[in-house]
Amino acid sequence: MQVSFNQSSVIFTDDKNKATSFEIFDAMQPLEAVRAVSKELHVQGSASRGAVSLLTAILDNPRFDGYKGATPWNEGIPAEFKGAVRQAEDEYIKPIFFEAHGNPNPHAGVHEKDLTPEQKAEGKKFSHVSGLLDSYLKNMRAGGSYAVARGFVLEWFAKGGQRPITDNGKLYSVAALKKLIAIEKKAAAPTDEADTGLAGKLRAMCQKIETHEGTDWAFMGEPNTAIASLHYLLAKYEALREEQAEQATEVASITGLTQSTIAAAREGEAALI
Repeated sequence: MQVSFNQSSVIFTDDKNKATSFEIFDAMQPLEAVRAVSKELHVQGSASRGAVSLLTAILDNPRFDGYKGATPWNEGIPAEFKGAVRQAEDEYIKPIFFEAHGNPNPHAGVHEKDLTPEQKAEGKKFSHVSGLLDSYLKNMRAGGSYAVARGFVLEWFAKGGQRPITDNGKLYSVAALKKLIAIEKKAAAPTDEADTGLAGKLRAMCQKIETHEGTDWAFMGEPNTAIASLHYLLAKYEALREEQAEQATEVASITGLTQSTIAAAREGEAALI
């Protein structure tokens, strides 16, 4: 698979010379990106570009240097990293959101419980806008374009070690990121026995759950059914592990006995000579 670029696209060309292109784009200004995400129901594509733009800016922060490229491709994104990004999202979006609403309070960004009575009187409108911000952040993370983009951008950063920026300064679309990540995972996929059979599928399922955002009941399924199945699988694999250990012990014993017999025979041959 070859990867090339032009002014507006990243192009993937396979071994049969079949080319597939995906859009790359200029980063939005912060306020424009926030507005694009909020209009998701009306403009799906713009929301996706807004999400990538926001996350690209948010990840441009030294606090994330320790996570950059530190996660292997066959592992899930660390919960600690996702939590740190969540906090950074709040810090980054809050002042932009208040500015968009005309900075209704000179104490914007301060929680209402921390305001004096005079400041509270001055900040009635602030309380309303603060509520709108909380709702915006909650809905933004609940699903849709931002949640999908967030998963791919964080994976590309934590595992690929890069923000989603091309060499010409434009940003990868979510579709392009998805393709890039699939290529990297395939290249990094181990071929040993640990990743084959049902065990490999279970491992992949755990990684998928780890990287899935939020509690999606349709994705997770019914808990009691899952728990019963997991108990059965645990007991089954523990029994298989014990059987494997017993077989290894038997092989070691047979090998040791064989080596002792050979050594004794050689001593006998030496005595005859």
